[in-house]
Amino acid sequence: MKFTVGWTITDTDEAAIELLPAGAWSDSLNQDGTATNSAHVAELTGLNHRLHAWTGTLRLLVRRTKPSARHAKNLTDLEKPTGWRYGQVRCGKAMGLRKLPSKAWTANRDWVLACNIATDLAVWTRLVALHDQPDLAHAEPDTLRYRLLHLPANLAAHARRRVLSVPDTWPWAEAFTRCRQRLSLLPLPT
Repeated sequence: MKFTVGWTITDTDEAAIELLPAGAWSDSLNQDGTATNSAHVAELTGLNHRLHAWTGTLRLLVRRTKPSARHAKNLTDLEKPTGWRYGQVRCGKAMGLRKLPSKAWTANRDWVLACNIATDLAVWTRLVALHDQPDLAHAEPDTLRYRLLHLPANLAAHARRRVLSVPDTWPWAEAFTRCRQRLSLLPLPT
């Protein structure tokens, strides 16, 4: 089983980050697979003392990005002099990884799997159905949720058919309709 989970960076994590040599950081990838020098990733698996009980198959990766003006005022003592903000799995947290529901490992494992499925569905929806929508093609989960999933529409049944009425005044009505049409044209899984 493969999964990703994020957590808040602690003092132990920051101590491990400080041990990373400059050459340990690799450029992150954009969604189209091209490298970007505005974000980097590095592996902390052998450097973080919190991981002593982990099995040999689990890995710990850290991501660094240039902080936005909103995040600049909340940088830690490690982040201020380096000019980087360190974090983990931002989109996954927005899809439910922020709060694991239980103290039981199996329940949390299933929750992580469900969150990863939700993240995959959001990514594939953008790639397949929103690729030509400039404000939605690279939208974060919260933006997709606000613009497409919190739909101010009416669903009614008429003559044994369901009819979805989307108000024309809603700013993303056309994008939603196009997305829905494209997704409905996909073949059913076999």
